[in-house]
Amino acid sequence: MSSGDSVASSESEPSESLLRILGMQGREKCGYCGTESGSRFFALRAHTLQCKDYQILVDRGLESAEFSEQKYRVFERYQETVHNDTETSRKGFRKFLCDSPLVPLGALGSFHQCYYVDGRLVAVGVVDVLP
Repeated sequence: MSSGDSVASSESEPSESLLRILGMQGREKCGYCGTESGSRFFALRAHTLQCKDYQILVDRGLESAEFSEQKYRVFERYQETVHNDTETSRKGFRKFLCDSPLVPLGALGSFHQCYYVDGRLVAVGVVDVLP
């Protein structure tokens, strides 16, 4: 950015974020899991989203990549639904998604991005935060 460029001030941002819940969605074919039966996901569309509100959403779930029974149950349902895998194990889950070789350093390392609806864990993403 040159010295003549400017960034929109917060005064020009809408005063409120506007989100619309689209609910469960589906795709006829899932490129990620390679099945013809498709995939299902919960969708939310942001019409306007202030940066501070987005940060709040991100910060609500940003937690350590440690095992919990609740996370394992979400993983187990995912494996069964998306991959037809009924042979999951807690040991496999820990090895695959909890036992990171990264040494945590403050806000850097491996984390689980947890998504809750009405206090119930509904999804978990795995994120490696690097410098």
